[in-house]
Amino acid sequence: LGGLERRIRARERDAPPGSYTRRLLDEPALLAAKLVEEAGELADAGSAREVREEAADLLYFTLVRLRRAGVPLASVYEVLDARALAVTRRGAGARGGEVG
Repeated sequence: LGGLERRIRARERDAPPGSYTRRLLDEPALLAAKLVEEAGELADAGSAREVREEAADLLYFTLVRLRRAGVPLASVYEVLDARALAVTRRGAGARGGEVG
């Protein structure tokens, strides 16, 4: 994911003509629509291959969204680590829907 984050950052600085990443960075409505679309496709994926491919798409669009907001991936790791510690202290299953 770090390598993909660096590629997206590079596209933001110096995108080649026709760069889809650059377009997503410039068009927030398009990026939002793609995030919703890909999340739905991942949720509906049936086979392991489909899950893998849809997850890859969603991770890409998520990293573009992070870049657009100026949020480094490392800060997402910090949130996940903090949540994992909170769940460990509370006990598993104390709160639904969180990573831990």
